[in-house]
Amino acid sequence: MIKIVVILITLLYHLQVGDTLDRSYKEIPLDGAITNRKEEISSMSSYQDKLILLPENLNGYYFYIPFSEITNTLSTGDTILPVQKTFTTRKLKERYPGLDGFEAIAFNGDDVYIMVEVRIDGKMAGLLLWGTLIPSTMEIDVPEDNIMLLEPPAQIDNFSFESLTIRDDQLYVIYETNGHRTIDKPFQYVVDLNDMSLDTISFPHVDFRLTDATTIVDNKFWMINYFWTGDKETLGVPNEVEIERLIEFEVSSEGIVHSDAEYITLKNTEYPHNWEGLVRFHKGFLVCTDKWPRMVLGYISK
Repeated sequence: MIKIVVILITLLYHLQVGDTLDRSYKEIPLDGAITNRKEEISSMSSYQDKLILLPENLNGYYFYIPFSEITNTLSTGDTILPVQKTFTTRKLKERYPGLDGFEAIAFNGDDVYIMVEVRIDGKMAGLLLWGTLIPSTMEIDVPEDNIMLLEPPAQIDNFSFESLTIRDDQLYVIYETNGHRTIDKPFQYVVDLNDMSLDTISFPHVDFRLTDATTIVDNKFWMINYFWTGDKETLGVPNEVEIERLIEFEVSSEGIVHSDAEYITLKNTEYPHNWEGLVRFHKGFLVCTDKWPRMVLGYISK
């Protein structure tokens, strides 16, 4: 009887998303410091003709790869050595000793926005930082006063804001978990980049983690949605569930809603992958993991 219940629950989680497209990722070989699992790449974004990769840990730098090199290596298989550049946050750890790490990055021209996961007085919170990427040096500089504290929709240990995306000078700050068992009425923050005022927008229930978002095109954007087995107790799901997929959302007059696009499920995952970065690329996507099972950068055709 218990086995039948588990099977039914598993089927429910798979069926709740509707139709899916099965896809495999093609790995892009990398070399250098970025392959060290301790870097824990936590988000990706695009800036001009470059892929930006943000480490979770506060080490004073980030990485970038010209998109032309990625295009080349998808044909040749050549290994890429990402460029390491300075990322200045002015003693952020000293000011916020409960800092857990950087979780998301997005660009609006040369302006850069970064989400930080932090614990303050024993509670989870998010810090929104903003600064500038200097085109001539590719260095990122965040002034000390450019910081906004955001209270998460729910208090769940190790869960905070994992994604940022921008439309018409509106920055959407997306919380990591929005499932039926964790939040009654999901919502996301919207920051007006003209005056940094704060508002909210409704969001659908989505089980499991949401860990990065693409840019918004025609009011639509994609996100990573996956289940990490360490979340079993927190999210109340069976270990038999295996979720590693991409979901498209749409910004509408009703709030943020599911689009009518089929979900994209990754199939060539012999081991669970902790997907943390997602960027539009050509007619598909670039994805990356943090350190599980290792640092992986891959391309998914759409």
